[in-house]
Amino acid sequence: MNSLVKAIGGGSIVFASLVVLPLPGLPESPSPGEDETQTQEWYDICLTARDQEAIAACDALIEVDPEDERTWTNRGSALDELGDSEAALESHNRALELAPNYSLALANRCATLGNLGEHRAAVDSCWAAIEGDGRWGDSGVELAWDNMGVSLAYLQRYEESLDAHRQALELNPDYANAWNNLGATLFDLERYGEAVAAFEQALNLNPEDELARSNLIVARQRDRQPEDSPDNSSAD
Repeated sequence: MNSLVKAIGGGSIVFASLVVLPLPGLPESPSPGEDETQTQEWYDICLTARDQEAIAACDALIEVDPEDERTWTNRGSALDELGDSEAALESHNRALELAPNYSLALANRCATLGNLGEHRAAVDSCWAAIEGDGRWGDSGVELAWDNMGVSLAYLQRYEESLDAHRQALELNPDYANAWNNLGATLFDLERYGEAVAAFEQALNLNPEDELARSNLIVARQRDRQPEDSPDNSSAD
């Protein structure tokens, strides 16, 4: 079967293990009398930074307030970007213990389950996100539709995958990640010309998207091959 790498939750799927260490400059636990400005700074870093910096800030916040579901799911997303999806799943599950209908955490858990190859459970989590409490932070419900579309494609439910990605794009036509994932599903269906157009749109919206760029190169090569070419009929 033809296949291209898809992107879940805005990042490439990476499998790795990671030991997370506290980042120098951020305390392992807040000192007494820490003011609201410091706490807000940690929250901003937890939400927007990457890698160990984000995780260290989230951990500092958890020391202040271990019952904030936003911090737990932000921590999970940072762990997922670093490839530690098992630990990420634990963080998202903790968020959902605190707020079972939290839409963003459900969509983030959907992405993590997809990274772990648990695609049926991922689809269920994304549906729960769509039907959840509507709290998305800086994201939107299109995140859940796009993540669900990725897992549907891995389950070879291609038409449903196309519908999910198109729903994401109807909600947010500038969602570059969804254009890349739409292109990957079209490629799975050997609709190479349409895949090329989708990848081109992804790159128009995000010229730094190296995954979409590499997918575009492969799709263009396949689109130019005759239908009876051996390379076109063999599985990758």
